[in-house]
Amino acid sequence: MLLDKRERVAVKRTFANQARHDGKILELAKRYLSMGYRVFADLRGWDIPEAINGFRPDILLIKENTGVIIEVETSDSLGHDRLQLEAFRRFARIVRNVKFKVVLI
Repeated sequence: MLLDKRERVAVKRTFANQARHDGKILELAKRYLSMGYRVFADLRGWDIPEAINGFRPDILLIKENTGVIIEVETSDSLGHDRLQLEAFRRFARIVRNVKFKVVLI
């Protein structure tokens, strides 16, 4: 069971999907690190990203004067995380040189 990062409401994600979710975050974090980004990832062993509009993203990337927010979603989390995704989209629209990406697995 996953807790919503803002409201602390229980979100059901299957064990298999949670493992796929975390594996994809790790894969992306390593990829962007090798490309020279400073990587913050919501995984044990990584620097944790700060909350954005009340929600903590799965990955936050910084390189030079640009930022990228990445949120990894599974079929069982996509509908629940609507408010979170909108908060990140809103932030990226307002803040110059910030992009937002959703990765659906």
